[in-house]
Amino acid sequence: RRPPLPGVDLVHGDYYDLHEATVQPRVPVQRPHPPICIGGNGERRTLRTAARFAQHWNFLGGSPEEFAHKREVLHGHCADLGRDPGEILLSTHVRFEGDFAATAAAAAGLGEAGAELAIVTLLPPHSPGVLEPLAEALAEAAEPEDGEVSARNSAAPTPVIAVKRTEVMIGGAGNVARNLVSLGTRCIFVGVVGDDDGGRALSEALATHPLIEFHLVVDAARQTTRKARFVSEHHSTHMLRADWEVASAVDAASEDALISHAIKAMSRVGAVVLSDYAKGVLTPRVIRAVIDAANKLGKPVAVDPKGRDYSIYKGATLITPNRQELADATHRTAQTDDEVAAAASELGRALGMQAVLVTRSEAGMTLVGEGGAIHVPAYPVRVRDVSGAGDTVVAVIAAMLAMQADLESAMRAANAAAAVVVGKRGTATLSVAEL
Repeated sequence: RRPPLPGVDLVHGDYYDLHEATVQPRVPVQRPHPPICIGGNGERRTLRTAARFAQHWNFLGGSPEEFAHKREVLHGHCADLGRDPGEILLSTHVRFEGDFAATAAAAAGLGEAGAELAIVTLLPPHSPGVLEPLAEALAEAAEPEDGEVSARNSAAPTPVIAVKRTEVMIGGAGNVARNLVSLGTRCIFVGVVGDDDGGRALSEALATHPLIEFHLVVDAARQTTRKARFVSEHHSTHMLRADWEVASAVDAASEDALISHAIKAMSRVGAVVLSDYAKGVLTPRVIRAVIDAANKLGKPVAVDPKGRDYSIYKGATLITPNRQELADATHRTAQTDDEVAAAASELGRALGMQAVLVTRSEAGMTLVGEGGAIHVPAYPVRVRDVSGAGDTVVAVIAAMLAMQADLESAMRAANAAAAVVVGKRGTATLSVAEL
């Protein structure tokens, strides 16, 4: 309640008021309760709970290295749940113990590690006279980086993002195609776009990849799926995402065109990927036609699934759910090695598949087939962004199957590929040399 200080957005004696003022305008929650803040020193159970429910995770205190590690684990749990980790605001505590420069350096170090909000705690007794020099030290350490929040909107309690750079990326199933051709394979890509600027931009972007032969069905009644992510350049933190899409099933004419393109290409390919983003393209009719045509010609089919009814993928070669998707599809707990193996075995039998590959974030991957379960640990890497890692996994699996590799070799290659791309910003690809 004191007059505003230079570099300080809010001074208040109660942390939960700070939480409401800082977080609620920034993370809209379509629920009857306020944003959920989960705090702690990052025990695994707490982080799993935070990934499922929290709009705000608060690290009670520790070094930047400890914070960065916990952030990576949290992001891994978000990947398991199919949740964008950018939906969760990350904060931490810094104690002021009389040294202004040391406090500012500690806050800056935690910012480097990915903290978006540093809560500076002044332990009693202290004098109000320390606030102004402390604010000045913190403000000097918190100079905004490119693409970060650099101001507050005077018209509303919302952040203002200073946009320094824009990037157009092929997303969705197209990211699987990008990953395939970055490894040197050829790819025949089939999908649906609208008769709009987004569809034309996608065609132009695909045309820059000579190894991608694309057949895009144009549906004038739909808009091309487009997602805009606002990302901190400095920390790769997702601050906001805006979506333009129609997720309803495509009409019969579009289904006919998709099936026709896929069947015509079938004899020329070594493997088939069904990359299901639940946007209405992979209808049960399209999925059934593609799997049946592939089985007739002896082509392996890898599925990256969506939804809870996996019966539509019956007869494919392999499916790649993450841990949470597996649990949802089988209505079973899937945390430990044994639980994951049992749930995957049940799913594989129900779908008549050769194998189920479960991606388990920091716990690695589990392959369950006729020979039992094989668990491989994750590589110890620093996670920067998990966006699109599932696309990389299914792309590498398909490339390996097309080369007639065995399923275990395919899984080990996919596990290594995932370790590379999560260390990069955005929906990344990798080269053969990196793999």
